[in-house]
Amino acid sequence: MSAETTVCTGCGNEVPRLRFCDQCGQTLAGGPSRQDKDTVAGDDSSLVAGRYLQVRRLGAGGMGVVYEALDKKLDKTVAIKKMRSELQIDPSLRRKFVEEARTVAKLHHHNIVDIYAVLAGKEDGLDDPDATYLVFEFLEGRSLKDIIGQGPLPLARAKKIGLQVCSALKYAHERKVAHRDLKPANLMIGPEDHVKVLDFGIARVVLDTMMSVTNTQDTSGTLPFMAPEQHLGKADGRADLFAFGVTFYEMVVGTLPFTGPDYLAQKERMVYGAPSKALPGLAEAVDAFVGGCLQPDREKRFPTAAETAAALEKIG
Repeated sequence: MSAETTVCTGCGNEVPRLRFCDQCGQTLAGGPSRQDKDTVAGDDSSLVAGRYLQVRRLGAGGMGVVYEALDKKLDKTVAIKKMRSELQIDPSLRRKFVEEARTVAKLHHHNIVDIYAVLAGKEDGLDDPDATYLVFEFLEGRSLKDIIGQGPLPLARAKKIGLQVCSALKYAHERKVAHRDLKPANLMIGPEDHVKVLDFGIARVVLDTMMSVTNTQDTSGTLPFMAPEQHLGKADGRADLFAFGVTFYEMVVGTLPFTGPDYLAQKERMVYGAPSKALPGLAEAVDAFVGGCLQPDREKRFPTAAETAAALEKIG
């Protein structure tokens, strides 16, 4: 056991030293406190937009660098993401990103992370006229990607997580907002397996920007989850349902259904191992459910997130 892990008294598993067990949801003794955090800046020189004091770096990814921060105006812990510098190169792409982010900020659902502010340039109080930040809800938890990395999830747990994702998709789709980059890395699992969907719509804009600026087609980490029509530049809410099917498959089997290199051909021909064959013991009903999500023709998929959830509910 390392300094970063502890043993949960509820389930006995060795787990990351968070405030709760990501296996059973029990509160952990000796979790991190504000005093434990590595402060990256502690004076007003670290203020973003004169309001958000960066406390510590949480991590970096394809979209930018994320910090824990203190909203000094509200005395509230938030997360703040400094977006990649590539967004500064093309003003039209930056405007598209800001518009998309502000649309997503209007979504308020218990399974979607709340975006509190979109900061873009001096008009939003930034010193750098070309910088872009997102201020959003601070979450305790781990990504579903990290959890799946420990092995497949029991069917009951996968259903619990999956139904919450469907609830978020239903809410967003009813408001004409598609995610377009749904995958385990964009799903945060908190206490008692409460799900928060991250980066609705905006992750895809950043990826498109990166490919435009670098003149590449690098979609690593995303290709296995993309619906066939997304390979052709088309996407609506039904593409999210395909990505959800891939995500659910990975949750219950522990591996991806499509492994490439010719992802599109595999998806169009539905070349993947049935879940009940890939992991003996799984109910055959899982095969039918996954097949309903992974239909290459979007007209033959589950038509809505609500109907996807209803089909998932029936799996015993």
